[in-house]
Amino acid sequence: MESTQNQINDSNLLNISEEEDFRKSFQAYYYMMNAKPDIKTKLFTKDVCINLDDIFNLNYLITDKFKSHYNNAGFIINVHVTFNNKKSLFFNSWQLFEQQKWIQSEPIDSILVKWEFNAELPGYKVPQKHTLIVKMSDGIKPEDMLKVMLSGGFDEIQELDKDAYPVIASVDFIDSTLGDELIAIVSNWVKSLNTCDTSSHFLQKLRDHKKKLSYFIQYFFTFTLALCCIKICSYSIEQLPFNKISDLTKTDFINLSYVIFTVVILFIVAKGIFRFVGRSVFEVLRDAVSSHTFNISNGDKKKQDENAKRYKKLKSNVVLKIIFSFIFNIICTIITTIITRVIL
Repeated sequence: MESTQNQINDSNLLNISEEEDFRKSFQAYYYMMNAKPDIKTKLFTKDVCINLDDIFNLNYLITDKFKSHYNNAGFIINVHVTFNNKKSLFFNSWQLFEQQKWIQSEPIDSILVKWEFNAELPGYKVPQKHTLIVKMSDGIKPEDMLKVMLSGGFDEIQELDKDAYPVIASVDFIDSTLGDELIAIVSNWVKSLNTCDTSSHFLQKLRDHKKKLSYFIQYFFTFTLALCCIKICSYSIEQLPFNKISDLTKTDFINLSYVIFTVVILFIVAKGIFRFVGRSVFEVLRDAVSSHTFNISNGDKKKQDENAKRYKKLKSNVVLKIIFSFIFNIICTIITTIITRVIL
C-alpha cells in the first residue's frame, strides 16, 4: 500500500500547472507557425566614400528585390545616424530620412539602415520575418566586432586581421535563397562605390602592409649592409701582406683588428638606425586614421579636406624615411670603405 502511494507521489512530479501548460502549448503552436531564423554576416574591407545618393540607390535595390519577388505582408525601414560628437538621429521611416537636410557641422560616425520585411513563403501559414541590417562607418569598433563574432553566420575568419570594415551587412532569414540574394545585392553595391582620393588610397595600401614594410626596412637594409661589410673585410684582408695566419705580423694583426672593430661597430649602429626607422614607419602607419567613409553632411566635407592634407603629409613622411634608409645604407658602406683604406 505504501509502495503504491510512493509511485503516485513520483508521478505527481511530472504534473504541470495550468499556466505552464498554456505557455508550453502556445510555444509549440508558435514554432509550428514560425520558423527559427538563421543569420549570415559579411564584412567589406574596400575603402569607400559614401554619399547620400549611394544610400538611396541601396534602398532602391533592396526594396525592388522585395516587391518584385515577394508579396508584401509588412515592411518597415529604420535609419540610425550617429555623429562624431555622440549625437544621433533616428528615422522610423524612409520618407523622414529622405527629407532630412544634412547641414550639420559634425562629421557622421556611422549610419545603420534596417529593413524588416515579412515574406509569404511556401510551407508557412503566416508570413516570415526577414531582417537586413547594413552598417556603414569609418571602421568597426571592438564592441561591434564582438557582436559580429557572437552572432554567428560569419565564415570569413581570414578577414579579421584587417584594420577597418567600412560596411557590414547582416541578414536574419528563413528562406536561405532570399538571405543570399540580399547579401549579394549589398556586395555588388559596395563594388560600385567610389573609393577615396588617390592619396588616401595609397596610404591605405601602405597601412594594410605596415608590418611587412617595417620588416623590409629593418632586415633588407641590414642584410644588404652586412653583405657590404663582409665584402669590405674580405677586400681588406686581401690587401694585407701575408698568405698564411702564421705569416701575420703584429702590425698586420693590429690593422686587421681595427678593420673588424670598425666594421662591427658601424654595422651595430646602422642596424639600430634601420630598426628605429622601421618601427617609426610602422607607428606612423598604425596611428594614421583611416579615410572618412562619408561625404554627406557639411562636417563630412570638411573632414574630407582635412584628411586629404594629412594623407599627403603622412605619405611624404613615409616615403622620405624609406629614401633615408637607402641613402644611409650607401653612406655606411662608403664610410666603412674609406676607414678601412685609411687604416690599411
